[in-house]
Amino acid sequence: MITEVKAAFARDHAEILGGFLDALVKALRVPKPEIPRSFRMADFASWACRLAEPLGLAEGELLDAYARNVEQQAEEAVRADITGEVLLDILEDIPEKRWQGPATELLSNLRTRAEELHASSRQRNWPKSSTVLGKKVRILKDSLGKIGYKVDFTRSMHGGKRIIIIEYQAGTPASSHKLGKVSTDTSLASPTSPMKVTGDSGDSRDTIVGSFPERNRVLATLRAIAGPFSLDYAVERAIKVTNDKTRAEKTLKLLQDEGLVIENPNRYLEVIR
Repeated sequence: MITEVKAAFARDHAEILGGFLDALVKALRVPKPEIPRSFRMADFASWACRLAEPLGLAEGELLDAYARNVEQQAEEAVRADITGEVLLDILEDIPEKRWQGPATELLSNLRTRAEELHASSRQRNWPKSSTVLGKKVRILKDSLGKIGYKVDFTRSMHGGKRIIIIEYQAGTPASSHKLGKVSTDTSLASPTSPMKVTGDSGDSRDTIVGSFPERNRVLATLRAIAGPFSLDYAVERAIKVTNDKTRAEKTLKLLQDEGLVIENPNRYLEVIR
């Protein structure tokens, strides 16, 4: 396989390089754009805007894909932490997507929801006190902000008690899709195509499961749960991430075929850890 790829590249590399240079020349003629939001890789974002037209894409299409990837990576970072995963589950169930109160109350809410999710609060990285929780929320603050949640630490007007405010900001870059739900347009979010999955009998079949970030978020969500739990429960959690039962089932099937998730609930932890 590697030999075939190398041979194909040797045959086509001149044409590939020519295509890159043609696109670059056209992009250099495009005036420097005004980026509607700030990106850590500002120069990359600027070139993404300029290259859209030479590549035959709609204006801002590459930038939108880049923004989606930034948001998806931020969500993965939040969900990779057991506290972040449970916190998102709480926030998603609040109609106004806003939580306010002292850290002690938030910790109590997290423990209650963790029990419902089969997540153990005895895990090493689970916050054991409100002070530790406050520090953890501060660590997650930047990633939460990238997926649309603003986090504030302030004091109440009466009594001056320290409180945490977490609220979803309408109009933020992540507001085009609900937190924890993947945008239906993942064609540019990552270079994915229908994936070939080979069964035990050697038969090959196409399984479309969405983007790799979506797959990783499903896996991160399962890893945050202490378990053991049933396959039906795994599907339920995956649906909360994908917002689509069919996509959730196909994603889990792929993870099963890769040996990352298995049907026997008593052995889940042995695999997903």
